[in-house]
Amino acid sequence: MHIKGDSLEELFDQAFKDKTDEEKEAIKQKYANKRTVVEAEERIEEVAKDILKHYKEYIYPNGFKAQIVCVSREACVKYYNALNKHMKDIIGEELECKIIFSGSNNDEPYLREHHTTKEEQKDILKSFKKKTTESKLCFLIVKDMLLTGFDAPIEQVMYLDRPLKEHSLLQAIARVNRTCGDGKKCGYVVDYYGVLDFLEEALAIFDKDELGKPMDSMGSLYDEMLSYRENVMRMFTGVDHNDIDALVKVIEPEDKRVEFEVAYKKFVGAVEALMPGHVSCDIQNDVKWVSYIRAAAKVRFTPEKKLDIADCGEKVKALISEHLTSNGVIGWIEPITLFEDDFESKIESQASDEAVASSMEHAIKNVINLKIDENPVFYTSLFEKLQQILEETKNDWIEKKARLKEFIDREMEKGEQSKADELKLSKKEFAFFETVREVLEGGNEDTSDVVKEDRVEYIGNETIELAKEISKEFDKNMREEWYIMGWTENPTKYSQIEQKVYMFLVSKMVKLRQWFGADVINKIKQLKESMMKLAKIHYKDLES
Repeated sequence: MHIKGDSLEELFDQAFKDKTDEEKEAIKQKYANKRTVVEAEERIEEVAKDILKHYKEYIYPNGFKAQIVCVSREACVKYYNALNKHMKDIIGEELECKIIFSGSNNDEPYLREHHTTKEEQKDILKSFKKKTTESKLCFLIVKDMLLTGFDAPIEQVMYLDRPLKEHSLLQAIARVNRTCGDGKKCGYVVDYYGVLDFLEEALAIFDKDELGKPMDSMGSLYDEMLSYRENVMRMFTGVDHNDIDALVKVIEPEDKRVEFEVAYKKFVGAVEALMPGHVSCDIQNDVKWVSYIRAAAKVRFTPEKKLDIADCGEKVKALISEHLTSNGVIGWIEPITLFEDDFESKIESQASDEAVASSMEHAIKNVINLKIDENPVFYTSLFEKLQQILEETKNDWIEKKARLKEFIDREMEKGEQSKADELKLSKKEFAFFETVREVLEGGNEDTSDVVKEDRVEYIGNETIELAKEISKEFDKNMREEWYIMGWTENPTKYSQIEQKVYMFLVSKMVKLRQWFGADVINKIKQLKESMMKLAKIHYKDLES
């Protein structure tokens, strides 16, 4: 609201030099006040163009909306006209504006044109709260209404051009502070009036400890962003910034990956809030660089997850996507999962033996993590074998790579299926076989050594045959007799099947007593629990 001219007093005296001092004072009181300046059409047109530019760059890319708070109803109409006048030129498309204010029967025609009934206002607010893809109503223009008690998370920015103080000021700020999905990193208040001069005064009537910090200036957010940037960049100090293998190795330990992920999200979140006006090319390049590392790390350590930047805002997302695509990264930074036809060629395309071995190790671990609930005994055994290989080849990457390749070929790709085929079991039956066999071979840990020695003759073929018998009959009963639709979610149905499983195992008590002795009932209960846990995975529905 700067006045054009070197001195308002000089301009005033020149314009009214023929008036008396009393007449000059009367003119000042009536016309030379702040509201008159605020409502000046030339000023409103300039502010409206600035609003459209800010909205286009900061708010619209993420799909959020805006509220404009004016000093008077007359100013509301002037803003409405100015926004529509420049909308297409600045935004590039025709977005909608609506005015909501209280009307009077004595209003001039240009005000009556924007009168709305309560029902019409409800429809306007309903449309405003929709996504920008569903409704192009992006600007609400108000004087007093909708500053308090109005809940619209999709509103991210409030353009203030009227005086607000104390409760009204803080409640207006709160309007843009409502969370709305991952894309809304902050709310913005753009002050054209000088309202923020009253912020400290507004805060003085509240307990600051309870209130917290209602608003940050863009300058202080910029300083925070620099701090977040330093935190994430510091993790790679001393590492060649062009060596992706070395960079990824820095965050190989799980605690380091968590630390990196937290630092990364804070950094890109702050950049998202500041873009585009406060973010230099250097900072944008750092966002691209750490995002590249993050993408490579996800492939290395969590290959079952696709590259996902949905947790970034649209402005940062566009920056990252463009960079990854232009650098040809999408071609190879895709999840490398163990059973792909080209797994070996993808792995071998990485730069070093260490990188290849590391990728193989994490690909194996991810398969085990995904499948361990389906066959806990078998995959726990595989994990123990993997750990032994890793321990024995700790400092020899070439040997580790060779051993892991052999492990994948022998144990991972064919192991479970070949063992099931060898026993003439389906993979589902094999999972239960392994569980039953483990319990049988555990026997009764509390029995004497003499009893244990007597039981040794049963551990071998007898164990295998009984485990096969139980797992096959269990599978047949579940599919043909016991299954009840929805049993895993319904406690009553679950109990019915649990009772059937228990009675089925009790029917095998004579045989089981050879393994468990006097502790047979407790062991049957243990076996029932293990089998029910597996059944919830394998027989949730008959198609699974």
